[in-house]
Order: sequence, then C-alpha cells, then structure tokens
Amino acid sequence: MKKSVLTMLDIFREAVRAFPHGAKLPGTGYTIKGPGKRQHEDAIIYLVPNRENPTKPSQKGVSASELRSAYDRLLSSGEFTRRWFNSAMNECAKCAPCNFLAMGAMFVGLKLADKKHGLFTLRRSVPGIE
Repeated sequence: MKKSVLTMLDIFREAVRAFPHGAKLPGTGYTIKGPGKRQHEDAIIYLVPNRENPTKPSQKGVSASELRSAYDRLLSSGEFTRRWFNSAMNECAKCAPCNFLAMGAMFVGLKLADKKHGLFTLRRSVPGIE
C-alpha cells in the first residue's frame, strides 16, 4: 500500500461523499444527518439515539479538522485508539465522546480500518490502492 496515496486522500470530502443523509455508521446506532457546521467549521452531523426520549435523538458532529487529525493518527501509527483520542483531542472527547466511535466507524465504512475490541487499525490492503 502506498502511504502517499492515502495521505493525499481528503478524508473529510470522502466521508461526506460516502455517508449521505440517512446513512448508518457501521457498528453504531448513529445516523448521518448530513453536512453542517460545528464550532464554525465544516462538519458531518450525525444523530445518536436518545434513551430517555427515543423520538428526539441527540445531534453531534465531527468537524473536518477532527476527522483529519484522527486520520493522520491512523496513518502514522497504524491505529486510532480511545486513549489517543482522549489525550490528543481532549476538548472533543469531553464534549462529544461519541465522536471516537463515529470517526472510527467512518474509517471502517470507507474500508480504511478494521475494528476489534474498541481499537481501529489501519487495513493493510485498502481497496483501489495498491
């Protein structure tokens, strides 16, 4: 696999394309609402089921910079972990801890990572990239 090709991938644009309104994030109960804004930045907005009021899901968002930072980590270390997320993206982890699962699920849905025991690892063979 050529890391340079993966590095050039605009992960945010690819995720917006791959997860349109109504799409489900794999391995989660999250549903994509669509592109939007989070903290004045382009974001992918998603809905999280609300146990207290199932008719009013919580709305969360992954900003472009958050997704790119997580993707850079996945490429550089070969994994995206909750520990790294809580440490390196601690403001995001405090206000939207579900973003860890949402971003990891996007990587899985884009066939860039596999999930095992809460750990997202870079796929050694990415379809379309040799």
